[in-house]
Amino acid sequence: MDLVIHFPTMDIKRNLGRAGGFITRFLGTERWRDVVKKPEDVVKLVEILRSQLAAFGYEQEKVRDLPIKQSTNAVMYHLIYATKDRLGNKIWDTIARTTAQGQRGLF
Repeated sequence: MDLVIHFPTMDIKRNLGRAGGFITRFLGTERWRDVVKKPEDVVKLVEILRSQLAAFGYEQEKVRDLPIKQSTNAVMYHLIYATKDRLGNKIWDTIARTTAQGQRGLF
């Protein structure tokens, strides 16, 4: 099964003091508390999610994340895609070349 996960980076960053229970339930581990000490560290949660997905057979190189940024270049959220299939990787590569404004990459 392919997974597409909306990871609310900015919301977690903004509410880090109150989001501990949510983060633990979402990631399935308390290990994040050793890594995330301040709001700027929230982006590190994506790597913890990647490692947690490995337990379900999603190899690290097949768990992709795409930071979605606002006009000030701040990350609003991460779009995470996990697959076990080569075709899924091909589809993701095609999607990831297109920006939110519909602009395709040159290469």
